[in-house]
Amino acid sequence: MLTEHICTLSLHLSEKDASLATLQAHKVLCGRCGMWNTMGLPGSLRSALTASHAAVRTMPKSFFDADNVTKRDMVGLSESARRAVQATEVEQASKLVMSDIYCAPSTVHGWGVFAGRDFRRGEILHESPGRLIEGLPECITDDVFATTQVLWESEAKNYSVLGLGFASLHNHAEDPNTEFSWEQRREHGRRLIGRFYTLRPVNKDEELFISYGPKWFESRNISAIPVPKAT
Repeated sequence: MLTEHICTLSLHLSEKDASLATLQAHKVLCGRCGMWNTMGLPGSLRSALTASHAAVRTMPKSFFDADNVTKRDMVGLSESARRAVQATEVEQASKLVMSDIYCAPSTVHGWGVFAGRDFRRGEILHESPGRLIEGLPECITDDVFATTQVLWESEAKNYSVLGLGFASLHNHAEDPNTEFSWEQRREHGRRLIGRFYTLRPVNKDEELFISYGPKWFESRNISAIPVPKAT
């Protein structure tokens, strides 16, 4: 499908310049990862990515045959998107997104994060700072994120990300309505930022769940608590 080729394009580009922001932009916009939704993104980035998709639509189907397509073709096609992302990184570096969400007793366990209004699919819920930490105290081992999105595999096993603010309050669901990614922004040094966004439409006062992944539960020899069905 066309959206799969766009997603492949972003992967090739991320290999070239290791731009997590570029990859994340495509992840939000690409139909393979969500839906074609540019809401909430800066105008320059929306325009560049829309132009990139339009260029792909005009290309012959044979362009996408595995034997014909090259990394240079893909990188060239997304060059305008890459430049727009770089400009956007500077614009967004000094501020974090916080949409209409709130914290309250969870329907599953402890505290939870809830939608303060209706959200469309692909909307950014919040961005939260994170801290890279090594040698976890036992009291916080359940409240950290993996570092595979921001560190090389050889380094990632030695560190974890401590999510600050609302980041550490999301509960788990087998069928989550929220996804997240971590990226490093450069402003007065590196800053680790977690971005949380909706995977589907979310209703006001609905709890916002992420997936902890199967290894989280396997490593603790416990089972996930089922999410109550909406009545």
